[in-house]
Amino acid sequence: MLLAELGQATYLAGDLVEAKQHLEESLEINRSFYGEEENLPEIAGRLQKLGQVSLQAGDLEEAKKHLEESLRMFRSLHGHVDHSDIAATLCSLGVTTRRAGDLEQAKQQLEECLQMTRCLHGDEDNSALAVSLHELSRVSWRAGDLEQANQYIDESLRMKRSLRGDEDRLPIRLMLQENDEVSRTAADLDQEKQQLEESLRIKCSLYGEEDHLEIAVTLRFLGVVCVEIGDLEQAKERLEESLRVFRCLHGHVDHPDIAETLQGIGFLSQEIGDLEQAKERLEESLRMFRCLHGHVDHPDIAETLQGIGSMNRQAGDLEQAKTHLEESLRMFRTLHGHVDHPDIAETLKGIGLVSDVAGDLVQAKQYLEESLRMKRSLHGDEANFDIAWHHHEVGRVNRKVGNLEEAKQHLEESLHMFCSLHRNMDHPNIAWTLHEVGWVSAQAGDLQQAKQYLQESLRMVRSFHGNLNHTDVAWTLHEVGRMSRKAGDLEQAKQHLKESLHMFQSLHGHGDRPDIAWTLHEVGWVSQQAGDLQQAKQYLEESLRMKRSLQAHCGCHDMDIAATMDLLSEGRKKVGVCQRGKQHSESLKMLRSLHGQVDNPDIAWTLQNLGMASQEAGDLEQAKTHLEESLQMFRSLHRHGDHPDIAATLDLIGNVNRQNGDFDLAKKHLEESLQMKRSLHGGEDHRDVAFMLYEVGRVNRQAGDLEQAKMHLEESLRMERSLHGHAEHRDVAFLLYEVGHVNRQAGDLEQAKMHLEESLRMERSLHGHAEHRDVAFLLYEVGRVNRQAGDLEQAKMHLEESLRMERSLHGHAEHCDVAFLLYEVGRVNWQAGDLEQAKMHLEESLRMHRSLYRWKDNPGTAATLHALGLLCRQTGDLMRAKQQLQESLRIQRSLGRDSTNPDMAATMDALGGISRVERMGF
Repeated sequence: MLLAELGQATYLAGDLVEAKQHLEESLEINRSFYGEEENLPEIAGRLQKLGQVSLQAGDLEEAKKHLEESLRMFRSLHGHVDHSDIAATLCSLGVTTRRAGDLEQAKQQLEECLQMTRCLHGDEDNSALAVSLHELSRVSWRAGDLEQANQYIDESLRMKRSLRGDEDRLPIRLMLQENDEVSRTAADLDQEKQQLEESLRIKCSLYGEEDHLEIAVTLRFLGVVCVEIGDLEQAKERLEESLRVFRCLHGHVDHPDIAETLQGIGFLSQEIGDLEQAKERLEESLRMFRCLHGHVDHPDIAETLQGIGSMNRQAGDLEQAKTHLEESLRMFRTLHGHVDHPDIAETLKGIGLVSDVAGDLVQAKQYLEESLRMKRSLHGDEANFDIAWHHHEVGRVNRKVGNLEEAKQHLEESLHMFCSLHRNMDHPNIAWTLHEVGWVSAQAGDLQQAKQYLQESLRMVRSFHGNLNHTDVAWTLHEVGRMSRKAGDLEQAKQHLKESLHMFQSLHGHGDRPDIAWTLHEVGWVSQQAGDLQQAKQYLEESLRMKRSLQAHCGCHDMDIAATMDLLSEGRKKVGVCQRGKQHSESLKMLRSLHGQVDNPDIAWTLQNLGMASQEAGDLEQAKTHLEESLQMFRSLHRHGDHPDIAATLDLIGNVNRQNGDFDLAKKHLEESLQMKRSLHGGEDHRDVAFMLYEVGRVNRQAGDLEQAKMHLEESLRMERSLHGHAEHRDVAFLLYEVGHVNRQAGDLEQAKMHLEESLRMERSLHGHAEHRDVAFLLYEVGRVNRQAGDLEQAKMHLEESLRMERSLHGHAEHCDVAFLLYEVGRVNWQAGDLEQAKMHLEESLRMHRSLYRWKDNPGTAATLHALGLLCRQTGDLMRAKQQLQESLRIQRSLGRDSTNPDMAATMDALGGISRVERMGF
């Protein structure tokens, strides 16, 4: 008896290793002394206690073995009579099988335990009955039977409170925290925290400096309460201390207590934003759960995989996020079969959100809709916050896909549900959904309705914050302003945007911030549309300065900067060209009044300036008229021979014709300019001649005369080399590229490769081997020519280096060059037969193109969808191939292409091939 009592004492003290040793020794003595047929209750009792110690130590296999033998003995001893020993062993066995993931068997054992305990105690409240109900609620929750789980937990809570009142709230707290679906309104979190802290103080006083299991458990639940209160720092501190104690108690052995605490710290770190620690803790937790449960699918493993997937999505590692979430989904489906379950629904939602961010909106829609269907199946038709948010997400993805009718339907359902849940009182959920419905209406072209929704959203947000400045109010003002601009109400747009700007500046001071930069951009845009070009210039220049400052310090997006630069450029053209044009026109009028109809060099120069101003403004016809009049006048003035003014004007007219697509006329003027410059420089090598050789070469290349293009470009290269000697020079490097480019077009890949590689070597040398956009571009060109030549290994190497360099140059921000190179790397991997790498790069390219162009149709998205469609066709996924090719075709049509366009023809051919396969029934 002494060894058994010692084992019990050490078990209560938290020393599981020593407890197990004492109990095993006691069991061995009993068996050897009495034999298995005598003193049966003693042996059964020792086995039961050993099973409980093994369960506590995390050795589920050993626990199950001891408890099953104990149960067999107790049944043999008591026959068919209900007995508390049998009930207690069934309860421990049920907990063991639940933790091992066998929910069906756990349910059977616990239901038998519950039935036996009720028979033993009748209708009287009893602690053993409360524990059985509690354990059954956990099994029901895991199995997805929320209604049954709630019934069990409610009865268990009532019984615990009846038995203990407020004397010991910790067991009640343990039950309350089990299930998110159970109402916690009865729990006073502050009081619970105080009680847990008092409990911790008493336990620390009892055990002194000694680490003890009860201290670790109390610390863990104190951490949980701190999370719910919102004190995340203290929560982390408590959980870390709990982890330290558990590790001290269990040593280097993998244990469920350690794994669960690691999981809790991982989830908390994710919430705090410390994704590095979240990853470390969750991955260690996953390793430990896998070690504990072997190759068996288990809820703990599935839940941790889900957490790692969510964390990776937050960290931007979408590939890893998807991998973990898909494994989690597979495991949950294995565990729960074909039954709808909250864990499955939540994981489907996670994959949907990852697909959304990755740009795979078809898959995002599919997963989010399946998650919504499952949530509805679980919760019925009643209004529910979770379902309302699911409608919101499904609506948002449909909006991005362009399925506006369905988007509006889901968002309006979300809005209706939120209004019902919040009893039509103003609430942020309603305000945000009004905002989304507004943007759907805008995309559908109903700008007036869009304005109404956004203005209602603004009114609601103002009602939350009164007259106080707040970021939510400022952003909603910003959005209403944008919508008013789109609707053409420039006065109201300007009013809202200026108020938004004032509020942001009041909140953040006059420091550089993205929200201020974007609002400055919008005010500038409205001012420009309203014709106030001077004010537009001020706002846009300040926005550009701020965005550049933010890019240097915190990575402002290149596309954001480009958008402001485009507007500024447009404004400057309007201001500059108009002003210059006006000045030149006034000057021409004055000069003609002075000189009458007589040709004059000043008039000729003014006409040339007017031509250049018209060309810059995009009016090529007007430019041509002014330049031809200027040329005629210069010829008249310099009738005795070649002259630089005539040559320069011929060059300008040639370029206007080239821009206009009239290559024959362009060639004629540029060749005459070249001949004149050769004559002026006496046939000697000169930079002006070299430049004109390049111009003539370029227009011949554009006209399709590659032989003439090659001849002129090679002569230009020879001349530049002669001028610069053996020194490396940017002009030489540039012409090496041009000669390489024309050779590639002519099909001479060997010559193309040679020139492009020399250009690359020279650019590397000129930039001191530092990373540079010119180097990245030439790496791409060398990669492309290697791909055409069939050297896929070299092609891949150069293209991947180009991609790495562009990413480094743009600070890992999204950029059109990066998106294009992802597409090229994807294509070369495809040709090399690495379909997985090809798909990964092409999907990232698609996501980036869509993000950069804000889902507007563009050639990059069309090309990438086409490539992905062909790839899916090759892998046998004809449905997905068809979807992607059809979307590519739609975009190409929206861009004005027709069947004569080779890209569009290729997409149509691919779709035709799929249709033929479908008709044949394959």
